[in-house]
Amino acid sequence: MRKDESDLRSLDIDNLALIKVIERLVIERLESMSELFNLRFEGLEEKMDTQHESIEKKLDEYVKKQESNYVTKDQFYPVRLIAYGLVGLMTAGVMGGILAVVITNPGRVIGQ
Repeated sequence: MRKDESDLRSLDIDNLALIKVIERLVIERLESMSELFNLRFEGLEEKMDTQHESIEKKLDEYVKKQESNYVTKDQFYPVRLIAYGLVGLMTAGVMGGILAVVITNPGRVIGQ
């Protein structure tokens, strides 16, 4: 065995030992990061459930408020018919009055 070959084998052994040390350090680091991750997100599901329930409660309150303070289209339809009918009658009355004045006194309206 030559000296160069023995140097290479010792380098290979040193590199292998270094790789094993690095691997062990990486595994330890990943395990510590995993523990930190679990600690950070511990209880997150319960918090989300609580917030979800709170949102549902607020939505139910909003729906109840909408139902009590506003009318639906079905409830508004008769009111709309009455309002539009009265406006139509008043418009017809005004137009009829103007037409009656024009027909009975055409000279006064035109300016003669």
